[in-house]
Amino acid sequence: MLDTIIKHARIADGTGNPWYWGEIGLKDGMIAEIGTPDSINTEASKLVDARGEVVAPGFIDGHCHSDLMIMDYPDSIIKLKQGVTTEIVGNCGLAPAPFMTERANMLMEYITPVIGSTSNPWSWNTVGQYMDAVTAIKPAEHMATYVAHGALRIGVMGFENRPPTDTELDAMRAIVREGMEAGAIGLSIGLL
Repeated sequence: MLDTIIKHARIADGTGNPWYWGEIGLKDGMIAEIGTPDSINTEASKLVDARGEVVAPGFIDGHCHSDLMIMDYPDSIIKLKQGVTTEIVGNCGLAPAPFMTERANMLMEYITPVIGSTSNPWSWNTVGQYMDAVTAIKPAEHMATYVAHGALRIGVMGFENRPPTDTELDAMRAIVREGMEAGAIGLSIGLL
């Protein structure tokens, strides 16, 4: 027995092929069957008539600035209603991590006009700790982050208008390495 069957669906499966009419069977929150109209003959606890709707895989918002908004709104209802199930944060060199305590006000002032703020305290310093904080609030969508060059540079050398010293460059490399090892998907820069 299935939990749900979505019937009369216009399915856009994300493969690049044209959409098609069909139905989808769900079990334990996962797709168990996909078939042509009226081909799923198993019983289900719930039937959903998707007539007039499109069923598609979740969308990835590859450029957003929800880094801190997710802390106050982990249900992500605004994004989910649009079909977004994954967000990539840390864009444009702006992010709340890496976060160096001695330059906290400097970083907050720099990023707030673009990514906003949160009513929750910042409980992290590193990119890995930031992602752990996001995971701890159990967001309704998937999140991935870049190591943000702006936050990185502010953390190591503030707003100094000069090339980094060898020591500062080594410190930045170590922070990028830590972020990548913690699961960051890359390094973002921004000319802001």
